Amino acid sequence: MCKVLNKQEEINLLNEIKNYLCNELSVANRSGELDQFEEKFNYTFKFINQRNERVKFLILGDAQVSKEHINHLFQSRFGTTVTIEYKDYDCKGVDAEVIGKQYDCIFVGPTPHSVKGKGNDTSLLSALQRNNQNIERVGERELKISIATLNKAITRYLKRTGATQTC
Repeated sequence: MCKVLNKQEEINLLNEIKNYLCNELSVANRSGELDQFEEKFNYTFKFINQRNERVKFLILGDAQVSKEHINHLFQSRFGTTVTIEYKDYDCKGVDAEVIGKQYDCIFVGPTPHSVKGKGNDTSLLSALQRNNQNIERVGERELKISIATLNKAITRYLKRTGATQTC
């Protein structure tokens, strides 16, 4: 006869498994043994790009939170396999045709409409969207990037790309 767990037993078992896997993943990540983790659990990380390099994100626009808080958010969602770069509100040095090819995803918050590098497009955002499919808008009407709006944009990115996050 097969044993069937009641709902509470199932929840407890799932929590134990999650804690075990999170601990194993954390140890493997810190010791540089993610390949062994993938083999051990027959799992392939989708957020690690095909070149097996770190995933690289750009935060573009004005943020109301510190870079340290943003780094912590990304590390909690992706682990240490993430590189985050920042361009503040003025977007100096941003060329929409070039920059889109340098990042796995660009998270775009409030930016000025008139900047160099947007070409004939009406805004930097539209120029980036034309040149790169991996754009996530952070917030809609907010004046600055917040942790909440950035977290929602990360969730959209994960759903859109089929990428996974760490524990």
